[in-house]
Amino acid sequence: MSPPRGDAVSETILKILLSELASVRLTCQRCKAVAEVPIDVLGDRKQGITCPGCGAVASVGGRHQPDALDALAEAAKGLKQFRGFDVAFVVPVPAPAK
Repeated sequence: MSPPRGDAVSETILKILLSELASVRLTCQRCKAVAEVPIDVLGDRKQGITCPGCGAVASVGGRHQPDALDALAEAAKGLKQFRGFDVAFVVPVPAPAK
């Protein structure tokens, strides 16, 4: 991959290695309560994730249809077996307001 051309812009980024990813945090849009699920058991759930505050169900998949969290768990599992490369998530960190 070639470096970008044009004016150089400094940016701060956060790199999270997949091997360092321990859990997925879900924040309820209704009551703002937080549920954390370990990434290793995310796809092993037999039912949806329930909000610890109001009881809302986070799962959108049906019984025979995998939901997005199952897909994320499968992707993480597959990427952990990726040989020869470390997989990282790169998150830009916004510059502080001046």
